[in-house]
Amino acid sequence: MAATFKTPDSKNFSDSSQFEKDSAIKKIVGYLKTIRQFIAAVWKLDKSVRAALLFVPIFIGYSLWLLIANNGETEKPTISLIILIGFGLLNTIVAWRIVLLAESENRLHRGWFWLAISFATYSSGNILRFYNEQLLQDKFIGHWFTDSIYLTSCSFLLAGLWYFPQGFRSKEERNRFWLNIGAVFTGIGTALWYLLSFAISRNSLGLNESIFDFIYPLCSFLLLFGIGAISLRYRGSTGHTTMWFLTIALIFSFIGAFGYSYSSLQSEYVNGIYLNVAHTFALASFVLAAFSQIKDFSRQAFEEEESINITNASCVSRADNLSAEPTRFSFLPYLSIALGYGALLVVAYSQQTVIDGFLLGSIILKAAALTGFVIARQVLTVRENTRLYAEQVENFSEKRFRSLVQNSFDAVLIIGKDLVIRYVTPSVERVFGYLPDDIVGKKFNELVHPDDVPQVLGYFKNLITKGGLSTSAEWRLQDKNGDWIFVENTGNNLLNDENVRGIVVNSRNVTDRRRTEDRMLHDAFHDALTGLPNRALFLDHLKLALSRAKRHSSSKFAVLFIDLDRFKYVNDSLGHYAGDLLLIEVARRIEKCLRPGDTVARLGGDEFTILLEDIGSLDDVTIVAERVQQKIFEPFDLDGREFITTVSIGIALGNTEYLNAENVMRDADTAMYHAKVGGKARFAVFDQEMHALVISTMETEADMRRAIERQEFFLLYQPIISTSKFTLAGFEALVRWQHPTRGIISPDDFIPLAEETGLIVPMSLWIMREVGRQCAVWRQLLPTAPLTVSINISCKHFQQPDLVEQVARVLHEANLDAKTIKLEITESAMMENTERTAEKLKGLRGLGIELSLDDFGTGYSSLSYLHRFPLDTLKIDRSFVSHLDEEGEHYEIVRTIVSLAKSLGMKTVAEGVETEKQFIKLQELDCDFAQGFFFSKPLPVETVDEMLTHMRESIF
Repeated sequence: MAATFKTPDSKNFSDSSQFEKDSAIKKIVGYLKTIRQFIAAVWKLDKSVRAALLFVPIFIGYSLWLLIANNGETEKPTISLIILIGFGLLNTIVAWRIVLLAESENRLHRGWFWLAISFATYSSGNILRFYNEQLLQDKFIGHWFTDSIYLTSCSFLLAGLWYFPQGFRSKEERNRFWLNIGAVFTGIGTALWYLLSFAISRNSLGLNESIFDFIYPLCSFLLLFGIGAISLRYRGSTGHTTMWFLTIALIFSFIGAFGYSYSSLQSEYVNGIYLNVAHTFALASFVLAAFSQIKDFSRQAFEEEESINITNASCVSRADNLSAEPTRFSFLPYLSIALGYGALLVVAYSQQTVIDGFLLGSIILKAAALTGFVIARQVLTVRENTRLYAEQVENFSEKRFRSLVQNSFDAVLIIGKDLVIRYVTPSVERVFGYLPDDIVGKKFNELVHPDDVPQVLGYFKNLITKGGLSTSAEWRLQDKNGDWIFVENTGNNLLNDENVRGIVVNSRNVTDRRRTEDRMLHDAFHDALTGLPNRALFLDHLKLALSRAKRHSSSKFAVLFIDLDRFKYVNDSLGHYAGDLLLIEVARRIEKCLRPGDTVARLGGDEFTILLEDIGSLDDVTIVAERVQQKIFEPFDLDGREFITTVSIGIALGNTEYLNAENVMRDADTAMYHAKVGGKARFAVFDQEMHALVISTMETEADMRRAIERQEFFLLYQPIISTSKFTLAGFEALVRWQHPTRGIISPDDFIPLAEETGLIVPMSLWIMREVGRQCAVWRQLLPTAPLTVSINISCKHFQQPDLVEQVARVLHEANLDAKTIKLEITESAMMENTERTAEKLKGLRGLGIELSLDDFGTGYSSLSYLHRFPLDTLKIDRSFVSHLDEEGEHYEIVRTIVSLAKSLGMKTVAEGVETEKQFIKLQELDCDFAQGFFFSKPLPVETVDEMLTHMRESIF
């Protein structure tokens, strides 16, 4: 067995063979992909282009068969003629289809009509030629008849091209067009005339026998350069593709006709097959031009359907752009000029002498004409460039203005007489949220708020009648989201302007500005905290109510003046935030008590007012007042804390005697003050007695300011008795006023007024000095007696920064022991500002002065603060003591107060003791001291002096 070996070389050879196979397969696949891509690219082309690509190879093959193939020499003329007849009839049918489609475009309709007539005439000539040559063997008619038909078809063709639409944009363009035509005819005519003259010199036939040989090329020449010139001036439904196919068709017609004429003039044999090839190319190009025209119509119809809602303004804009378009470059005039001068050079160096005189002179004249055409054309070109530059500058300004308008924050609308929106700038989307197409075609008043429509209609009616520019007006318009926005509009009547023919409305969204103005107006007439009307707006409503009452006696109204009781306590104890919550809730509760037509306002602080209109009687007003009091008395939740308060209400009934609204407010305020003085948590109706009381109060205030200077105040001293020893322990100093005309005035009549006006501070300072001076006198009478005098201190004193210094100064001036004077403060004074009060009390305690809490038990929160203040004595209010004769809750309250005081290490003083039984009860309860009419009325200083002089010291 023979051994076989596989060498590395053989392995490499096998691998290389496989590699070559793979490479070949890859190449084939690549070729297939290329072919597929080419087919796909061709398929994506336009149908007319695909038809042309399909027609070209077929026609090339047909032409090669006619010109090169040696077989079928007898059949070729017949087949080519039949194809010419088929193409002619096809052109006639397609051209007539265009005539039917172009009914709306007059010139294009006529142009294709004459083209259809031309194709039909040409086809009839070919049919007669076929009939004469194939059936009658040239015995029936001569070639002159068919040539006449052919020339007639050329005339129709020229007429059709002449009727094609013209698109001259200016007078300069029209003039330049005719100069181009003249240059083309002159230049190409010169060259053609030279060629024909050369052919004529070699022609043995007479002029009559060769007349058609002259007319054929001349007619084709006119058609060829006529379509070139027409394509330069044309803008319309015929596209560039159609014009190119027409130009190609005429070029081949010219080649066929001129070739036939030139050969005939030289008495040479003319091969009809060559001419038929040229004419077939021409007719095929005419077919492609016709199909391209049909396609242009389809595209135009689609564009018109898409732009059916286009506006007049956009059309004007498009026309402007068109007028500014530069003229396209044309090479034909320059080609004709080159041919003309070329013919001149050829003749100058030609050996032709037979017709030199005639031919050379003619060509020189044509060259001079060409020179004139060139100069004239250049002048027109300069003028056209100047015009185009001016148009460009104008268009730039217009485009810049249009850009500014379309990109501004204002919307510009053009509206017709029927209020239909015809045009809007794109900025309308920023103003209204709409796209321009959303509102074009709608009526402007359809976007307006129904309440503003009458105003809008009147505005436009006045604008159309008077014309010109109108003043601005604000209306509410609905944006795309359905919201009503405020729009400021300014109209300008440009109905007579040819460029506009409408009303131009400039609209600006002023919603933010209007809301800001409304908010500022609202803030100017409303309370910022509660949202209620403020004093200004309330007075405005009150003035209107007062005016109606004066016009109609049956129109009655009333004003309620409301003040919260103990509101200051809320601010001081719970803070201003809780106070604000209380005011807001009070406002809401008052609103719930009123009718829709009533007005409630906040005047400031804790004061509210109500205006009730169309009331029947006072009962209607009191019902509202009671309803408000009940609603306010319900517990409030102030940041998690329950609080109960009441209101004092003053009522003033409106009548025709009031001169102004301020007087009504004044009387309601007076009634409220009367209700508050009368015990709070009540309402009072204003009457003339209250007014008199107010006048009296004003007079009292004025007299009180002078009373201190005139020393009209004096002191009375009421004894304070020890209940255990029944001995005199001291006095309480009580101020009285000796008025020069009114006599003795009770403290209840002037102390509250002094508190309110601040006169209590100098009055109390005088009291302290007077008590200090008197105590110094009594100390000399009874040096060893433990005598003390209690003085009431107002809450106004604790607002004085030097209260402690003032008291120390009084002690120093009288040279008194600090234990001689006791200062009494009320619970309300102590609770007004706890931190500041505690600090001042500690300062007074540091002087050695004893401190008493007056009217204890009448407040709400004193028990929780007793341990914070350095107090020595609790004075039990007379309201509890007066009921000690009866067993019940008052007895228990007094017992509790006494027990509480003893547990805190304090003493107790009972005020207002008037009976022996009350005194006995106090002894049973182990109360330390008592004062009241049961022991003694307040005594003048002279009586106290006499009593201290004659009494034994043992009573102390």
